[in-house]
Amino acid sequence: MNAFWHAAAALLLCGALSLAVPVELSPQLAAVILLGGLAPDVDNSKSNIFRLIVGSLAVCAGALAYLSLPSESRILGAIIAAIAVVLFVLLIKPRHRGITHSFLALAVFALVVFALTRSEKLALYGGTAFFSHLLADGEFKLA
Repeated sequence: MNAFWHAAAALLLCGALSLAVPVELSPQLAAVILLGGLAPDVDNSKSNIFRLIVGSLAVCAGALAYLSLPSESRILGAIIAAIAVVLFVLLIKPRHRGITHSFLALAVFALVVFALTRSEKLALYGGTAFFSHLLADGEFKLA
């Protein structure tokens, strides 16, 4: 299933949840639902969420190197740092539909959402969106 359908499934399941647990629409809610619906595919190098996260990490590493190194080696250092991040992520990346497609990952995602937002409802909606991804892929592992 592609990112569009995972996002649609997350919105549908969270819409159903809103009948039992009403929540105010907000940019934070939209972000949590979309992230939850797409996050399990962070282990798939062909997924949009993987590209977004790895791309962001590479840009941050490059920017940090550029800002930290002496002026004569900034550009080369930034390029090397960005490439190193991409290679590192590709080497340690778990297999597709491994731990990121588990109830353990769902619990961690919901806890991270709660830790960042201090909102039980956002954590519940994030967990529900994550669950929608597992449901759509038919993957139900404990860890």
